Amino acid sequence: MNVYESEWLTRKQRIDSQLRSLNPAWEIIHYSQVRDTTYLSHHAVEEYPTQNGFADYALFVQGKLLGIIEAKRVSIDAQNALEQAKRYSLGCPNTLGEWNAFRTPFIYATNGTRIWFADLRGSSYYARELSGFHTSQAMNDMFNQAVGNAYEWFHLNPIDLDEIRYYQTEAIQSIESTIIANEFNRIISYFDKLVGLSPKEGDTSLEATTKANNIKIYTFVYQRFKY
Repeated sequence: MNVYESEWLTRKQRIDSQLRSLNPAWEIIHYSQVRDTTYLSHHAVEEYPTQNGFADYALFVQGKLLGIIEAKRVSIDAQNALEQAKRYSLGCPNTLGEWNAFRTPFIYATNGTRIWFADLRGSSYYARELSGFHTSQAMNDMFNQAVGNAYEWFHLNPIDLDEIRYYQTEAIQSIESTIIANEFNRIISYFDKLVGLSPKEGDTSLEATTKANNIKIYTFVYQRFKY
């Protein structure tokens, strides 16, 4: 990694190539080429003007402004750049609505090697790292999936497990409440603690039995979380 690489080179050699490598690929155009954004179906518009400055990329899908990408040179921490992406989102034209005063549902920040993302629609949103940018289709699917869908799904699919105790049911319900609140970072950290929890084969001790029962609960929660 060349720590002296300029932001322009990072954008042209790293970020642009990542956007174009997707299927379908993002079409990258400069704002000066845009005449009517309603015709932009899978476009990343460079130097998009907002009330708070020029966004590096504005992501349009089927005529809708769905995301902002803030780009930094490769030597700068991408996660911190999300704050600048938020400012641009606040300053965008109000074309779709507002979520917590933000005018795009999604934001990204990247230095060409790491990508951070946030869905700004929830009352308590958080940032998470991605392995790659979303495609235009994936962004559109995310946008069309209402934030409240998780609550509806859990309501229509009550917990139905045999031989679990009341406090285990309460634990599952607590996790589901966390999912509904869009606090996925708490879920991820919770499951991270489960590494190595499985009992050894042939161990019939009380501790091993408890672990086995807990694994059953964790598996059930994971299946619901996967939805």
